[in-house]
Amino acid sequence: MKELSKPRGAKPTFLGVGAQKCASTWVHRILDGHPKVSVSDPKELDFFSCYFDRGYGWYEQFFAGAGDAIAVGETSPSYFYNEAAIERACAYNPAFKILVCLRDPIERMYSNHLHEVRKGHIAGVDLSFEAGMALNPMYFHQSLYARHLKKWLAAFGAENVLVLLQEDIARDPRAEAARVCAFLGIDADFDSEFFDRRANENVVYRSPAIGAVYGAIGGAARAVGMGGVIRWAKKTDGVSSIWSAAKENLRERVAPMRPETIAALRADLADDMSALAALLSRADLPWPTWRALTEKAA
Repeated sequence: MKELSKPRGAKPTFLGVGAQKCASTWVHRILDGHPKVSVSDPKELDFFSCYFDRGYGWYEQFFAGAGDAIAVGETSPSYFYNEAAIERACAYNPAFKILVCLRDPIERMYSNHLHEVRKGHIAGVDLSFEAGMALNPMYFHQSLYARHLKKWLAAFGAENVLVLLQEDIARDPRAEAARVCAFLGIDADFDSEFFDRRANENVVYRSPAIGAVYGAIGGAARAVGMGGVIRWAKKTDGVSSIWSAAKENLRERVAPMRPETIAALRADLADDMSALAALLSRADLPWPTWRALTEKAA
């Protein structure tokens, strides 16, 4: 985490708390484009989980440019499952608005694994999910949504916690963005280049050097308001072909979960998913894991 020497900034009013690999980056980018929202750069400050010893002054330096923003905040998926983070955040601002993003818990685990492979945390001959999970129990722990969500609800109250499902975002991103705006008390009538885009896809560049160049070009273009030009260029035949050839989807390199693994995880998650549906007052969830559970019960 970089050190800052800016004056103390605004006090944040909202937190995105994850879960990891559940569209929290999409929410961050949508809010970053809103004229009445100020979000931190970088996205994940991990203050309440990892850097709490640096103090409130250090934390608030990331919001020194908030100006007249109505909503000020950051998104750190490490908060979702961290009890200390909940207690610290509540002590700092008990009126925080909390944004939670969830997805099918087994698909989240697999995407979590691909993320670890992409980051180089899992390497070697055996890149299977099963090998990764044996080394990282957080794959499963982070997918115990009800266990963690009920602690956020208890700390901040149901009226201050908004739960989004990645599958709903994929189906109607603008409607879900409008829900976020209403929750934060900001105008939903704005546009964003990220409304219809997926963030943090599990892809790697076949050449790290090419990946670095593409990333630098895209970042520079967005910084001067030319993100739309980059999106248009990517869709042209020549650029699209070059872009696609430069990338590899990790799902082609890493084998799917074994059927017996999926069956075991479904059984282990059954009680938590039932509790989650009750917490959300939903009769169903748009997840294959949920359908498998309900079909078995029927």
